[in-house]
Parts: sequence; structure tokens; C-alpha cells
Amino acid sequence: MIRTPSSPSIPPTAPAGKPQAAAAPRAAAAPSPAPVRMDVDELFIGTTPPASASNPPGGRTASDVRRDAETLWLIAKPVQPTDGFRTTLRDGRDANSPGNAPLAKQQLASNAPLEQATLAKLDAAQKVAYEHIKAQTEQDPAARLALQVLLIEGKLIGAPLADDGKTLLQTLDRLASEPIHASLKRGELVSDLLQEIALPSIINQHNKGTCTVSTLQILMALTQPAEYARIVAGLASPQGSVNLANGDAILREPGTETADGTRRTASARLWQASLMEYGNGDKTNYDNAKDVHVETGGQGLGQTGVQRVLSGLIDGKPRLLDIGEHPAGQIDAFKDSMLATIRQSANGGSPVPVALRWGKPDAQGKIHGVHEILVTRIADDQVYFSNPWGTEDRMALTDLKKRIIFSNVLPTSG
Repeated sequence: MIRTPSSPSIPPTAPAGKPQAAAAPRAAAAPSPAPVRMDVDELFIGTTPPASASNPPGGRTASDVRRDAETLWLIAKPVQPTDGFRTTLRDGRDANSPGNAPLAKQQLASNAPLEQATLAKLDAAQKVAYEHIKAQTEQDPAARLALQVLLIEGKLIGAPLADDGKTLLQTLDRLASEPIHASLKRGELVSDLLQEIALPSIINQHNKGTCTVSTLQILMALTQPAEYARIVAGLASPQGSVNLANGDAILREPGTETADGTRRTASARLWQASLMEYGNGDKTNYDNAKDVHVETGGQGLGQTGVQRVLSGLIDGKPRLLDIGEHPAGQIDAFKDSMLATIRQSANGGSPVPVALRWGKPDAQGKIHGVHEILVTRIADDQVYFSNPWGTEDRMALTDLKKRIIFSNVLPTSG
């Protein structure tokens, strides 16, 4: 949920950044239509697997592996939720869902020849690291499959590196091998993290008002997976501290070492609570158990908080585009410019966090809810986005223009 400032242009809103039966029912509650196959690059730019050899081991290519893995985690169900303005295209299964295991085992066997051929190309140290990580997934076939997918797609080694210069493989090996807090379950944490990196759109805030930092979690898992893993590993360490890319230290929030009744993954608990605390500044304390900022009783993060968190993650200054900074007579033109910038960035491979009015209008036409999403692509008059409720959604560009409040565009684009 977004916390909006008390200003004439954007008045405070009722909590609506987390799933609530009355405000925004989940798409899973609707009848499921016939399955529809949808490739991930319809929603996410730059995620198409690398081209494979004409005669790949086992007759399977990286594209085959990706396509089949998505059928495990992402359920195609094009339905329009009752909020009326968006369509849920695919509903993600949680990374820690036990129902993923049977199909995962089948895919692991099918992918084994290609996995072995890819492993043969790694050096000795890389092979050892892979086995360390693999050992932590023995109780979770879906996590084992996620590791296999990342290997076959070439995402474990090479760029983008974490802020400390380590690859994703090296960072995951650290988490699999080095000491962590005694209350954390290493296998569970490694397994959750692997699945979130392989399929970022399954990341889910569940019943916490953390849509802002959950959206940034999706962004980092999608574009900077090694850095995402580095931060989670630091929060999981015995001391529970890690420096962000800008040098600021963040701390593990008390109580996030164990399940907190939210169904969030171990990695999501650590990430979301810590960055809520960081985002609210030095004078306010975030209580994860109550999901509130103690001194104010408020929830979520506003423009300043999102900008602070994203600036820390990327060690740069995102471009904040905020309709509240413009007089009423200029807002329509500003929104057109804003949407053009978002289109350019997202379609160029740099997804954009966007805050918008959420839910149905009341009798007076006012929309009270506020939510944050990650826009990944704009095609013609349709906006494709990852919703931190664990879904991949679509809405009309006209609806986004009507509802948008602010966005944070990465400094390298737009």
C-alpha cells in the first residue's frame, strides 16, 4: 500500500494496497477458463531465453525449459477481477507451495541431459558452488527446478553482478554455505529465493501493506538478481545487517526470521520488512507484526519513501514523476508525458514502479484505494504489469492515465 501525503492534490486514502475481500478480490476466486499458453516475453521485455543449438541434449532447448517451468508456477487464467479495470493474465503459485512438487519432478527428469551438458561448461569452482546450492533444494523439487532453469538460461554466471562484484552463483553459494541466523531454515530460504529469481512475478506481499517494497523486490529479482540475493543473504546473516548499493546499512526486522502468519516466503519476509523500515526514514519505526509505522499509525510508503528505497538499491537518483507537483490545469498534459516516459523505459527493458488509484469508484466517482505495481511493457493501448499480489495483469492505457499518481523511473532510461 502507498502512504500518500496530506496535500490538496493527493489526499490521504484508506488502506488498499493489500488484498481485501471488499476492495479488490483476487482473480483466483473467479471461475477458471480453459488454459491459455502465454510466453513470458509477452509481459516482460528481455526475458526470452538464449537461442539453443539445433540438436540440444535430450532434444530440449532453453526455450522449452522456460516454457514448461512457467506452466508450473504461472497459471494462465485470463479473467477480469471485480475491480473492473484490469485483467489477470496469469496467477502465480507461491514459491513455497507444496503442490508444485509432482510436475517439478517430471520436468527435472526431462531437463537432466541439458542440465548436465550446461554443467560441463562450468569450471571446477563453479561446479562445486552449484552442488552446494543444489544440496539445499533436496526437499523442494520446485526449487531444484528453478536452479536448473537458471543454470540452463545462463543466469547464474556473468552479468549483472552484485554490488560486491559476485555472480548470482557465487552469491547463492554464500547463502548455502555461510552461517545464517539460527531461527532461519537455510533450505527453505535458498529454495524460496531461487524460485523468486527464476519467476519474479510470483513474489507476493500477501496480507501486508508492503506493495511498494514488494514491487521493488520484483524489480530487483528481474533486473538485478545477484544484488537481490546479496541483500537477502546479508539480512539472513547472524548479524542481520547489509549495506545497500549506496552504502546505507539496513537491518533485519525482529520476528522476520520465522513464519509470521502471512504465507510470505522467507526471503519476502526479510526483504519487505527491512526495506519498509529503511523507507520510512530515521524518525519512524516500522512494526512488522502490526504492519504499521509506530509513531504515526500509518501504513505503506509514499513518494519520498519509495524514492529513498530505490535510490539505495541502485545507488542513483530515480526520476520521480509526480502529478502532485503540478497544478490542476497541467495534470492532463503531464500525465501524457509521464506515460510516454514509462513506455520508453519499460519497452527498453527497464520496468517502472508506478503508484495508482486502485479499486472501484464510489458513488461520487472517487477511487479511495492506492496500490503500487511494476509496469513491464506498454503495447498499443495496453499496459502489462506485475502485481505484487503474485499475478501478471493488464489494463488499458486510458485506465492507467486516469489512475496514475506517481512513478519512479530508473536514471538510465526515460
